Amino acid sequence: FIRYEHFKMENLESARFLLRKGDWMVKLDLKDAYLTVPVCPSHQKFLRFQWKGRLFQFTCLAFGLAPAPRIFTKILKVVVGFLRKKGLRLIIYLDDILILNVSEERTLRDVK
Repeated sequence: FIRYEHFKMENLESARFLLRKGDWMVKLDLKDAYLTVPVCPSHQKFLRFQWKGRLFQFTCLAFGLAPAPRIFTKILKVVVGFLRKKGLRLIIYLDDILILNVSEERTLRDVK
């Protein structure tokens, strides 16, 4: 079995502390985010399922897997920490990123 470990994620409540009057915001969605996270080949056998008589095996982080949100958030936190040190104000929630800045121009620059 796969053990689930409780963890805390950022949420819209977190944005309340970053939000300033007059801010512009943009939300990014990382497409197929879990599918970009490879699973160690020796662990892939634990991610098998059968459908219509055929056996399938995930080679990447599987949607619906209990620890998947924690694993993905842990990976993304490294990137988010780097961007925050560069001065970007952002919130992550799984594969969604909310970027905040004082003007439309600066917000669009941060997206790039």
